[in-house]
Parts: sequence; C-alpha cells; structure tokens
Amino acid sequence: MMTRPLLTAFLGFLLAERLVVADSASYRFDSWTSDSGLPQNSVYSILQTADGYLWITTLDGLVRYDGIRFQIFNKINSKGINSNRFTKLFEDRDKNLWISTEDRGLTRYRDGAFITYTMKDGLPTNWIESFRQNDSGELFVRTGKGVARWQDDRFALVSADVNYFDSTLGYKDRSGALWHRLGSILRRVKDGEVTEYTIPEYKNVAPYRPPLYEDSQGRLWVGTNQTELFIVENGAMTRYTTEDGLPSYQIGSFCEDSEGAVWMNTFGGGLVRFQGGRFTTFTTEDGFPSNNVMAICRDREGTLWAGTNNHGLVRITKKIVEANLL
Repeated sequence: MMTRPLLTAFLGFLLAERLVVADSASYRFDSWTSDSGLPQNSVYSILQTADGYLWITTLDGLVRYDGIRFQIFNKINSKGINSNRFTKLFEDRDKNLWISTEDRGLTRYRDGAFITYTMKDGLPTNWIESFRQNDSGELFVRTGKGVARWQDDRFALVSADVNYFDSTLGYKDRSGALWHRLGSILRRVKDGEVTEYTIPEYKNVAPYRPPLYEDSQGRLWVGTNQTELFIVENGAMTRYTTEDGLPSYQIGSFCEDSEGAVWMNTFGGGLVRFQGGRFTTFTTEDGFPSNNVMAICRDREGTLWAGTNNHGLVRITKKIVEANLL
C-alpha cells in the first residue's frame, strides 16, 4: 500500500510526464541532509516496506519517510531502541522490519513497537552483517561470529562458519535454481543438475561480502570484493573489470530501474549504471553529491534512492526538458 504523500507525489509526477520529454542521457540528483531533516549524513541502507514508507538507517537514528517529512526514531524517543547507530534493513514475510545496529544487536519493529535482541537473546555477537529467509520462512542472520536462526522468540547459533549463508543456505533465483558460493566456485543446482563456474575467492577483508542479484532478464550478477564483477546469462559467464568501464572500487549492491538498467553503488567510485553492455559512472564531477555510495534502492513507484556516507539521501530521477509543442 502506498502512503498518501507518496501517492500524491507519484500522481504529480505522472501529470508532469504529459508535459515534458525525458533526456535518456541525463539524470537529476536531489539530496536531503541533516540540514533538511535527516539526523545525520551517513545513510547506510534504504528500504520501502509493504505499507509504503521509506525507511533509512543513519549513524544517529532510524528514519521513516512518508514523502513529505522524516520521522526520527532513536533511543531517546523510542522505547526498545538501545543504539542510534543503525546499518542494515530487512522486512520479512510477516512484515516484521529488522534493523541491525553497528554495536548493540538487532532491533525489530512490529505493530508500532521496537524491541532489540542481543547476545543475551542468542546472537553470537551484537554485530549483524546480513539477513536471509528460506522457503519455509525461517529467518537467518549472518554475524561476525557465525550464523543464527530466529526461532521461539530468540536466536540460536546454526553454524560458527560465516560462509554458511553461501555454502548451505544459498541464493534461489526465479527459476528455482539454488546458487552457492564455495571459495572460488559458484555452483548452480537445479533438478539434480550441477553447473560450476570459477570466480575469485573473497579477499581477507571483513566484513564486506557482495550479494548475488538476479535482474528481470534472468541474469545473475555476482559481485566480488575486488574491482570486478561477473554476469551469468544463459549458462555463460562474462567477467567485467576496470577495462570495461568499472570504477576501481568495490561494488556494494545492485538495483534495477524501470528501463532494465542495473545500478550499482560503490565505496569510493560513485554510482554505476549498466545498460546495453556499457557502464556509466556518476561521481561528484557529474553532479552526484558523493563518491562514497553505501546503498541503492528502487521504490514501487520506480524512483531510485541512494544513501551516501557523507552527503545524506539522494533521489535519482530522469532529467526532464520541456517539449517543443510548436
């Protein structure tokens, strides 16, 4: 469900589309910082929940955006929050919003209330890296000291191996195939048939582990924590490096826009767009507010949002020019 402000803004955008023509080569970047309502300028994660709100994590509070104003939740004004340094977001199938903190465990938002879980509630450590939910609806979290499963209102250690996410749980694509990362092997399993691809092993740098991502064309995007990425399409894998236009910085995550272009945030190299076999990079030299991009997200109205390490929240839209009606 879309909130009324976001719906109003979207309808206004549709009306404007009748009067303007989009320039496919240009984008507009609108940003919000602590001067315009954010509690702090480091935005680590962005997520639109099922109720239409846009949630934003910062290092000085959790933010909910309704299209008009930012509502800030922190340990001073919200019972159940024990840290203001928020990092990752995940909404499970039961509409629970899970928010990881940098230093004090995992916070859940449900029915208007917050509760925070820590090592006292079964977490191997209070630092949470990522989330995953399996076909049965079980929630798993990867921490710096292993993987835990949510069950019976607490967490239980499943494996002390942080690679359990990739090696055992895997990533399921829309065809039903399950993908596993096993050191230098990317393995696809479907209907008993196994296909393997060779990829670089993670460098010994923590905590960075790029995700797998499937786009609308069925291509699987494989990030590494090196300056390269791989795309698996129709059984063939293609490698891309800086020679193909990638910036010489690690890729964080992937997001597809309404035109089928795939966007990537990088930690130092700006925002990257891939379409038609070509990479386009947007940095401060191109008017993007920051080169340290921590997150990228597409909302249900098709708008792209990016979080930066030092310049707040950025909305990415097509730059529009007035049509010549004469």
